[in-house]
Amino acid sequence: MQWLVFDVEVCIQNGNNLPTLAVAISPDFVYSWVSPALDQPWLYNRAPNTDLLIPFGSEPKTVIGHHIMFDRARIAEEYSEKRSNLRFLDTQSLHVCVSGLENTQKGQWLGANSRNEILDKDWMKVGSP
Repeated sequence: MQWLVFDVEVCIQNGNNLPTLAVAISPDFVYSWVSPALDQPWLYNRAPNTDLLIPFGSEPKTVIGHHIMFDRARIAEEYSEKRSNLRFLDTQSLHVCVSGLENTQKGQWLGANSRNEILDKDWMKVGSP
């Protein structure tokens, strides 16, 4: 099975999060993808469809990325009715498992807590400085 390290950049225009640029690196190759909407900006005004998403093909692959669920949403095969041969490994999730939340993540997590209750959990005391 091939593995790739993958990252996507989006262009937020007219309230959408369509992919603009993507890069994937394998042991043997570097791949890049550029949205057709970069030279045809009117495409961003259309309803989103898989033509504006990143094609990965049908070969089995393991895709590695930091917060890969964000990037995964921009892959065309993820919207197919057929089961995808892609598997994902999220380095952000691995970091949280090993080191806990970073200080900035802890603050954001506490700020997002709508109940405004003080959370003093043991796992929150462990993290990166």
